[in-house]
Amino acid sequence: MGCTRKPALFLLSLAWLAAAQEPRLPYDPNDPEGIVAKPNGTGRFAWKRKGHWKVTPLESPRGNAGRAPAATAAERQAMTAALDALSAALRATPEGSQLTGYWMLESRSFDYPDPYESGAGPALARVPFRFASGLFPFYIEDNLVNGKFVQSTGGETESVYFECNLRPGRYDRPVIASEKRPNLSDIEFYPGPSSPLKSVRTSPTSSFIRVRGSPPLSPAFLSSKART
Repeated sequence: MGCTRKPALFLLSLAWLAAAQEPRLPYDPNDPEGIVAKPNGTGRFAWKRKGHWKVTPLESPRGNAGRAPAATAAERQAMTAALDALSAALRATPEGSQLTGYWMLESRSFDYPDPYESGAGPALARVPFRFASGLFPFYIEDNLVNGKFVQSTGGETESVYFECNLRPGRYDRPVIASEKRPNLSDIEFYPGPSSPLKSVRTSPTSSFIRVRGSPPLSPAFLSSKART
């Protein structure tokens, strides 16, 4: 009998703790955090609580795998500076400066050019990096864990991406076949590069813009500096 009472008393104590933290009905519009309890009592929302803006470091999810010259520290700094400027502009807006009732996750990434997408024209060292910021707003939600309300990492709402140097995948090469994927989206097949690509390395002091965005190099320079 004692073994059955102790779990029951423990559950009753948890229920009492949960009830002590839940807002009382009717809802008080003057509550400083705008607390609204879930109907089942397992969580609550804080529509007036101040949120925060979290930024992840700039990373390349797919990696390089030898496809192109590795990004230099100067190139990473240039991409980060561009995304910092974008982030500052968004945070300066009335909505971004308040973050009331939600918090923002800003996920940053960049991607190397793919030799199977760039064709036989530009050398890979001359193709700009694609880099982006993904903004993921999360509404502020607390879940009941062991008798205490703990802020949840869920609650994602509608996300949006800001992409720089977005480029077409096939560079206007003809589509030779296409088929439907299981999700009914199209997948296209097109000719690969007609000749091996060569990558170019410039001096270590070259800036991101000069390396990745200057006018096309002459054939003589390419033949003297390129490596397979």
